[in-house]
Amino acid sequence: MSRAFHEACNTALRTAMADLISKPQAGWILLGCITTDDGRTSWRHLPGLTAGLQAAFDARAAVEEATYGSIFDAAADLAESLPPDTAPSGDGELRGIALVCNIDDTDYGRVCIVDAVFDDAWSHTVFWAAATAAPNWEILAPPDQTASDRWWALFALLSAVLAQAGQEERFVRADQVALSASLAEQLEEYMAAGLHTVFVIVRTRTGWEALPATALAERVGAKVRAGAQPLEALQALSAEIEAKAPVPVLDLAGIGTVVHDFDDGSVATGQYEDLSKITAHLVALTDTALHSGAWVHGQARPDWQIHPRAALHTDYMPVEAAYAALLEALRGNSSA
Repeated sequence: MSRAFHEACNTALRTAMADLISKPQAGWILLGCITTDDGRTSWRHLPGLTAGLQAAFDARAAVEEATYGSIFDAAADLAESLPPDTAPSGDGELRGIALVCNIDDTDYGRVCIVDAVFDDAWSHTVFWAAATAAPNWEILAPPDQTASDRWWALFALLSAVLAQAGQEERFVRADQVALSASLAEQLEEYMAAGLHTVFVIVRTRTGWEALPATALAERVGAKVRAGAQPLEALQALSAEIEAKAPVPVLDLAGIGTVVHDFDDGSVATGQYEDLSKITAHLVALTDTALHSGAWVHGQARPDWQIHPRAALHTDYMPVEAAYAALLEALRGNSSA
């Protein structure tokens, strides 16, 4: 799902919040973001999951002093022991969950606070005081996740619910969220330098690391300058590597590229005064996910998507195939 999808989601969520904040009683509910086959998105109350969260909260409150944070501790407890038949039923796919809390604050009066997480690892955080006309809203893409306890608790709960519903193939795993943060840092560096590149991804004891593959970048660049499209250049490079039976890179975890192009898709090959019309595109493939980052020069943050390969949309399959061929060629796994 893209940033545009999430910006549309907050419109529907705002409507639900406006109804909830007007209710006289404090409390909370869990809402589910549901998409149907015809492309519609709506937020629905999840009564079974709300009841399960209430039970988990009551169990904690019986042995310790309850605070606002206790509701997230209860969500983590519920994720570890989800009762059967808690996942929502009916038409559509569950794409995210939102914990909506109505509380009475000594400074702001009645406020509505929302923490929402999605299967693509995006999140929404909302604070709405009843005395104000509009809420404060923050939407975070995977590279910008702060990994707070609240986020992890709801992310774990969503994972458990999707597994129970048989929809876990779409769920972006935490290790890929961590990788996206590393890749976004790399993209920012290459944007500043205006460089096209090919890089390899390795696992270290502390996480992920993206390393420049200068020789590969030079070979791809030569093919692009000769008239090939970047994807065609990668495919040709894979065939060349396979033909020469390279020494395999056994600890290789993934492969990726950064390409700068114009709105019409043509590759930027020089220095330009107006960078606002140039977008830096990062594509990276690991064994489990395809990462796609698009960062328009001059904008604060990139648009970022992580696509689990087990549930990859057909639109992305040609890209996956090209990068997978190069990855396996470098590992010494010939497709021939």
